Amino acid sequence: MTTQPELFPAKAPAVDVEDVEFLCAVLHGAGWQTADAIACRPAWQSFFHRGGADRRIRAIASASKGRILSYPGSPGYRLTSEATIEEIQTATNKLRHQANEMTRRAMEVDRVYHKKI
Repeated sequence: MTTQPELFPAKAPAVDVEDVEFLCAVLHGAGWQTADAIACRPAWQSFFHRGGADRRIRAIASASKGRILSYPGSPGYRLTSEATIEEIQTATNKLRHQANEMTRRAMEVDRVYHKKI
């Protein structure tokens, strides 16, 4: 039997302050950590009893209000307070570039849409 993939992916996992504090504690003094390395830690496995670590870690980093550093092409996740100035500048430059690219694409879609009206 073949299952059909969902048309729309599930929403990002809900994140609370406790999740952010936990991931910050895991990252403290650890340098760059991949999602796989974080998910393999016994502390992570006892804190989160279910799968989907990649999405959960990404959601926690996003909700961290800048405390957790990650960006497209980054070596993983790291506390911003422990990152070098160069790492922070790389992150902000890549995130701004990604935002500009997404805005450009949205404008292109809008232009096509408005031609249909």
